[in-house]
Amino acid sequence: MHNSLIFSNFEHNFKIHKSMKKLDSNQDKDSLLEELKRHCKENKKLASQKDKIKAKYDKTKKELKKKTFGR
Repeated sequence: MHNSLIFSNFEHNFKIHKSMKKLDSNQDKDSLLEELKRHCKENKKLASQKDKIKAKYDKTKKELKKKTFGR
């Protein structure tokens, strides 16, 4: 009788631990997905900034070329 009580207690604790582990893995997946979304958003922002800077660079380069050859 004592052994069956210990085993049932062990089994109960194992089930609780297993369910907690599942929750942790779901949280890990959620946090990884959130981080991925954040990085994607940041990459889009950086790509947009890069395009703006390149356009400004090209415009300045053209103007400098005109001034240099205009002399």
